[in-house]
Amino acid sequence: MKKRSGRSKFNSVLRLSAALFAVLAVLLSITEGVNGTLPVKADTSLWPVGPDIAVKGAMVIEADTGTILYKKDAYTAYQPANLTQLMTTLLVMENCSLMDVMTMSTKAETATKGSRVGLVRKEQVTVESALYAVLLASGNEVAYGLSEHVSGDRDKFVDLMNRRAGELGLSNSHFSNPEGSDDDKNYTCASDLAIIAREAYKNPEFLKITSSARYTIPQSNLKEARPITNRHLMIKGDVKYEQAVAGKVAYSAPSGYSAVTYCRKDGMNIICVVLGAATRDGMYNETKKICNWCFENYKAYDIREYELASSSAFASLFDKAPRFGAQDSDTIVRFEGSNVAVVPKGVPFSEITRRVTFNDMKEYYHGENRVGTVNYEYGGIFVGSADIIYYNEGYPLNNEVLDRMWPPYLFKIDTVFSPEHAEYLKDHIEPVQEPTQAVLPTDEPKPTLTEQQENTEKISAFRRKIIIASGIGAALVLIGLYFVIFELPRMNNKLDIE
Repeated sequence: MKKRSGRSKFNSVLRLSAALFAVLAVLLSITEGVNGTLPVKADTSLWPVGPDIAVKGAMVIEADTGTILYKKDAYTAYQPANLTQLMTTLLVMENCSLMDVMTMSTKAETATKGSRVGLVRKEQVTVESALYAVLLASGNEVAYGLSEHVSGDRDKFVDLMNRRAGELGLSNSHFSNPEGSDDDKNYTCASDLAIIAREAYKNPEFLKITSSARYTIPQSNLKEARPITNRHLMIKGDVKYEQAVAGKVAYSAPSGYSAVTYCRKDGMNIICVVLGAATRDGMYNETKKICNWCFENYKAYDIREYELASSSAFASLFDKAPRFGAQDSDTIVRFEGSNVAVVPKGVPFSEITRRVTFNDMKEYYHGENRVGTVNYEYGGIFVGSADIIYYNEGYPLNNEVLDRMWPPYLFKIDTVFSPEHAEYLKDHIEPVQEPTQAVLPTDEPKPTLTEQQENTEKISAFRRKIIIASGIGAALVLIGLYFVIFELPRMNNKLDIE
């Protein structure tokens, strides 16, 4: 019986070690691309060449990954007209609540020209309504008012715009006003606008507003309710394009016709920027042309589907990894994040190379642990990424748990105990309850204690429990050390002899 018990314990250790090695094998396997090491530099010959279009500058990116799908003079600076308001909107959403109330100033009403929605001095509207006015109808006076609401002063807001441009890594942008008035010092490029548009895309409220065909600004303190419509005719519905889901347009004499359009098809979300079309129809036609080309020439792979599917090159390793959770389909390692890799059509998923970065994990907590990130590249060009999630089913008694369970004046334990030990402590170390006083017969005098005596009794009882708990913990630690140092080697020797 003893031999079987010893062998059973030893087999348990072996099974635990095997499980850990299986997880390690999974993580190590995806660090190696199918084609070996990653290319030193990008091989653009592997990527399709897009059509020429009749605009000054253009850029199309995949929204979830930022992968560049098309570009034309994308880094040349132009005046963006009201597309400037995308940066204004981004900053408003980052610094305000939509339920804030904005009050129009005299300067906001009188100092701007061009497109307006008719807000006047001392009129009050919510920031949400103001953003609809800016993004749908390009209300210049509203953009001016929002800049004052955020920074207290228009010039301070412009400084904020340029500081944020630096944080986003914009390569060829400078802003001189929040509304997009014509000014040689107010410029950007198609590439930078794509970055701004993608940053705004991460906010669901932005997409909700820019996907709206119409909106009614509610009655304010000074004016009746007024309806506005989206000037982007693909979103309004006057120009038919089913793939368009949101967007903003702009026009000025120096800038021409420009648009940012968000499109979706076959699991791929793209952001299309066109600058400086000669006509409004030309702006829409060229937008359709390059968006259709992108959908025809690129494919979006769902990383989770291909890494975990039976057709994956690494499926056998995932299949052999320990399972967790109630569903058999759950594996101990999974992916989370954008979960998209975009490559030219015809490229199999197995030809995408992988680069894995692991986090410095000192402890694995119960539940989900983000252990690293895997980046996907094709031809040396970034095409997608995902976080690697390791699910720890156990409940280790790590430092965080100890800090919550143990009073600060007790000794600290820097050991991660077994789940069984953690369960034992949870069952036996409970919050100290105040001692209940026995109910005495009513005909006997009830003893009384001073407040100091009552506190002394409580402290003594608490200390007795702490001493007992500390003694149990110390005994378990000594038993564990004895087993590891003396008994485990003996069992190994016995097994070797047998």
